[in-house]
Amino acid sequence: MIPERWVLASASPRRQRLIQLLGYPVEVLSVSIDETPEPNEDPAACAARLALAKAAAGARLAPDALVLAADTVVDLEGEILDKPEGAQEARAMLQALRGRPHQVHTAVALYHPFRGEYLLEVATTQVWMRSYTDEEIEAYLATGDPIRRSHG
Repeated sequence: MIPERWVLASASPRRQRLIQLLGYPVEVLSVSIDETPEPNEDPAACAARLALAKAAAGARLAPDALVLAADTVVDLEGEILDKPEGAQEARAMLQALRGRPHQVHTAVALYHPFRGEYLLEVATTQVWMRSYTDEEIEAYLATGDPIRRSHG
């Protein structure tokens, strides 16, 4: 049996747009969890833990719904790179990533209310950054896109 109510446990505008492209009527619930990585936590395991925590928070708010949640973690040589808080942090991160590969781990968790179970999948992608110039970094920073925005 498939639940009638579907919930996306995310305030991320990008995730909302992606789910809307599927054409399903999905309710959006903003959930708030502590996204602080655990000490020495593996980046892929961190993404999985956070996606499951978001799905569980969504399930508490909508226990009758199929709840979809996700989390993405950027991993540079085993170190978790969080979304930068400001231009200085963004600049440093872009400089660290320039001309080298890194991993992006995206975990997707799904809560099924009738089964009372969670499903989890983690996808890892290796991303190579080209050797962009300092001027390109500054132009990108000027767009405001790489800076953390509160999603809830």
